[in-house]
Amino acid sequence: MARYVVTIRSPKSPEEAFAYMADLRNFAEWDPGVQAAEQVQGDGSGPDAVFDVTVDGVREPMTLRYETTLYDAPTTIVARAESSTLTSLDTITVEPDDDGCLVTYDAELTLTGALRFADPVLGVAFKRIGDKAAAGMETALDGAALPREEGGFSSVADAVLEAPVVTSFTKLGYEARRRLEDWTSLDDYDLTGRVVVVTGATSGLGRAAATQLARCGATLVLVGRNAERNQGVVDEMIAQTGNEAISPVAADMGDLDQVRALAKRILADHDRLDVLIHNAGALTAVRRDAPDGTEATVASQVVGPFLLTSLLLDRLAESAPSRVLTMSSGGMYTAGLTVDELQMSAADYKGTEQYARAKRAQVTLNEMWADRFGDRDVHFHSLHPGWADTPGVDDALPGFAKIMGPLLRTPEQGADTLVWLAADDAAVEANGEFWLDRRTRPIHKLKSTRETDQPFRREALWDWVVETAGIDPGRS
Repeated sequence: MARYVVTIRSPKSPEEAFAYMADLRNFAEWDPGVQAAEQVQGDGSGPDAVFDVTVDGVREPMTLRYETTLYDAPTTIVARAESSTLTSLDTITVEPDDDGCLVTYDAELTLTGALRFADPVLGVAFKRIGDKAAAGMETALDGAALPREEGGFSSVADAVLEAPVVTSFTKLGYEARRRLEDWTSLDDYDLTGRVVVVTGATSGLGRAAATQLARCGATLVLVGRNAERNQGVVDEMIAQTGNEAISPVAADMGDLDQVRALAKRILADHDRLDVLIHNAGALTAVRRDAPDGTEATVASQVVGPFLLTSLLLDRLAESAPSRVLTMSSGGMYTAGLTVDELQMSAADYKGTEQYARAKRAQVTLNEMWADRFGDRDVHFHSLHPGWADTPGVDDALPGFAKIMGPLLRTPEQGADTLVWLAADDAAVEANGEFWLDRRTRPIHKLKSTRETDQPFRREALWDWVVETAGIDPGRS
């Protein structure tokens, strides 16, 4: 939760100040972040008043519907707005003070579901917005803001900046680590002669990674679902990098028949395979099924990658030391390990939760791959990109993208560690690790998820994926 509290001492009477603040149409007069406020129910303030408030967004304005949940004139009003990605709660209180009054504006903004980890970082941006609104309130009420108490928002913001979980995910964490640790430039790596397969390579993180790998001279196989789009991306990438060793292959990672055909094509076209990158995947708002009936998120991000890795394992071992890299998500920190509840039903489906469960399964399987096949000099690593500004985030989480936009990483920043693991010797000096910003990280941040990570659940997950994919890499 991000919270901002300000108290204004005003010469206005309590009744006058309350009437002005309780009519949310006046938001646009004193809050510079509000473009417009329109009443959709009621007439001015009142217990049943409803307002549509349009606020600035990173790319376009966003409209929130505020409903009055408490109206006690002339002392208190509470208005609440709720969407699929956030909840906003505004509380305004007025109390007499000498010849005027004290007006306190208490604003809370909370991200929901898997996005709740963004709340503390959101607070840093929210303070900047709140400071501008407070200045507007001072003007509107002919008053002055009282000093904030110690332990208020400023202290929280300071603590946030010291909290590695939340600040790490934004571009703030990326830039701080890059500069403090003096990272080797990705342009310094030479991957000439190495064959790299990248799934989900036509947009976002996958495209950013593939472009940089092309600059490094790698021979690339770019996998995407649409053949025409794949070819267009390849043509652009060749023109941009000068690397002509790039070929497209159309395949849907959620369709097991297409995954088998993809593996056959790779084995036929390349006598070595140095790096296999699993990046394909999407967050969907409603449940969809893959051709075999598996929920689509699980099919494309768990079962399909498992099948492809199994089919290419021997070629990877022949090219050792080789690497299998899986792009996960920080959202997996909110999900425990499960098999029975890995696939959400249509009735209970929540896209962010389903995505987090699939990502948790990815990270667990990565460790199990390393344990079972690391002796073949194939190195398995998973990672997450932080919060990056990609088309997938825009489409699946528009509210999050609008609010967090200034703090989101670029696709290139999000893909940095993926490329680094594909190129640097650090990847073959370890196995089964989870990474962020070129360092290994724990796979659990919450006690509740850690408690679900039991050996019997791990074995059950592996057995289920083997059965669903129709292949057991442990058997010849």
